Amino acid sequence: MKRIRVLINIVLIGCLEIFLISKNVGLAWTNWIPDTGMIDRIIQSPVTANDLKPPECASLDLQNIITGNGTFFGTTGNDLILGSVIPDVVDGVEGNDCIIGGSGDDTLINGSGTSTQNVLDKFDAVSYNNNYGSQNWTTDWQEIGESDGPVFGDVNIEVSVARGVFTPYTNQDTYIDERNPNKNYGTSEELKVRGQTGDKNLSLFRFDVISIPPDSNVVSAIVYFYATHKISSPVYLHRVTSDWTENNATWNNFNNAYDPNPIGSLIPIANFQIYSVNITNLVQQWVNGLIPNQGVVLIASSGAVESRFASKEYTGTAQDPYILVDISQGGGANTAYTSQDTYLEERFPTNNYGTAAELRVKPYLGDQKRALLQYDLSMIPSGSTVQSAIANFYNTQANNNPVYLHQITNDWTETGATWNNSANAYNPVPIGAFTPASSNQYYPVNVTSIVQQWVNDSLTNHGLMLLAAPNGTETRYSSKEQTGSYQDPYVTIFLAPGGSKQALRIQNANLGAWRQVDLSSALSAQLQMDYLRQGLDDLNDFVSLAISNDGGATWVELTRFTGPSTDTQFQTVNIDISNYLSSFTQIRLISSESMAVDDRIYLDNITITYLGKNQIGAASILLGSAGDDILEGKDAATCYGGEGNDIFIGCSVIFDP
Repeated sequence: MKRIRVLINIVLIGCLEIFLISKNVGLAWTNWIPDTGMIDRIIQSPVTANDLKPPECASLDLQNIITGNGTFFGTTGNDLILGSVIPDVVDGVEGNDCIIGGSGDDTLINGSGTSTQNVLDKFDAVSYNNNYGSQNWTTDWQEIGESDGPVFGDVNIEVSVARGVFTPYTNQDTYIDERNPNKNYGTSEELKVRGQTGDKNLSLFRFDVISIPPDSNVVSAIVYFYATHKISSPVYLHRVTSDWTENNATWNNFNNAYDPNPIGSLIPIANFQIYSVNITNLVQQWVNGLIPNQGVVLIASSGAVESRFASKEYTGTAQDPYILVDISQGGGANTAYTSQDTYLEERFPTNNYGTAAELRVKPYLGDQKRALLQYDLSMIPSGSTVQSAIANFYNTQANNNPVYLHQITNDWTETGATWNNSANAYNPVPIGAFTPASSNQYYPVNVTSIVQQWVNDSLTNHGLMLLAAPNGTETRYSSKEQTGSYQDPYVTIFLAPGGSKQALRIQNANLGAWRQVDLSSALSAQLQMDYLRQGLDDLNDFVSLAISNDGGATWVELTRFTGPSTDTQFQTVNIDISNYLSSFTQIRLISSESMAVDDRIYLDNITITYLGKNQIGAASILLGSAGDDILEGKDAATCYGGEGNDIFIGCSVIFDP
């Protein structure tokens, strides 16, 4: 059989010379490259490796042209490697190469090749040995500072079920002063609210809701204010009806531009506490563009003394006014209804009212009435982060005096509770309060702290007790026995945002986790992960991400996830870790010494993606010459022998004439 031999030698002396020698015996090629076509391409445009490759290498995408003589090497890329007329030793190194021998007795060696590999934990199972990547980690996650596993403690894999939660903060806030009607207080750290005639103060707030998609379905919107100076009378929230700016608003130019009908109210009964008001309907109108977002105003009840609230200029961000907006469709907010409720009556101390349709609250000594409510929290995963919990009570008989919420401290049953056995089983320090000024509507109270303790099992869920303020009259509320469920008492619970997913949670001080991976075969590597911060107060609250390439003997910090911040969705970080490749590469996450139980970071999709050396060699093509050649294919190469006495080592496919 007549064979064609192509010998390509490239000599770079100011220009590229290519010698195509055809119809010579010796190389097992059955095709030839037309001289005129090659010359035309060289003349018309710069020659590339793909231009010069023979038909046997048509499947390869080549980037580099490598020439030499004697012993020489390719690159880590895909190379066209051309031997010389003398005996050569050619090593392709890495990449998928086309290696062509010259006319000598050559040794052609296929490189090991590369492929992209990864190790991944996306925490889809509550376990520390998860492997979701193309390769496995070499150890499970190991906790730092505790050893109670992935379900319990301050380091665990936690379910987060909230979706579509947004946290608009104020972009403008100020207060106005009746006694100084032309003065502006736009830079004040505290906003005053006073109801005394001739000496009134009103506080204005506008929230940046632009991040909420237009026409979203607002399931719930709760506005939060941090009280720095308390009073024991109601403060009412109204919608502002005209435009204003933080640096120009005064008593005179504001001119009572608010809707006289209050949206809701709060009673700041303690200093340095957060108080909330439900403004769902208002935010829905803002989002739909039905009314312009001019903000809201806090107005004290008539004659009330001064209370004060933190502005966005207040030291630190944890006290900033904000709205927690949930736009979920079926699953964002969790609604916990009462599993049992009743009321107690001092005049009839052994009576039980477990089947009553209304819960009664009355302050008169000798004729007191107190309501008991316990909530079913079974749908909330143990250890979840409660971002917000709002208890709602539907009033059927109103009175313009405060009603206080207290923690119940003893066990009780709906059908067994009486004044004698349950009336005094409560913590005397109130959790919150509301004023039921109008009947046939719900009144919300922030109960986040106690619900978080119930969910963490750090406090037994015995429920809440409603007590009336002195000098008030009887008020009444729907129980779960009330006809229809639309008036039932309930708590709306928002868990930490980030989608219906699980994530590694780290909270409290000097705690964390580490895991090891074998990167000894990697040429380069990238570390990527998603993170979400909750309640971080300042730069001292952080989780440090570090790496070790000696099995944990020494560590290098890569980055910190720092405060002050509360994220509404997961962020992503990507870091090059190519300088830390070894058989014992470890990554470590550990919290700072100032982190507290309510300072939390969630981490998900922790991934190391690396360019690894193939164990079976690259998919290269080796073409022998007229000499006696050694073609070392390393398992994955296709080898074409020449006319000499060739030796084939490890080739997956052999063509030997």
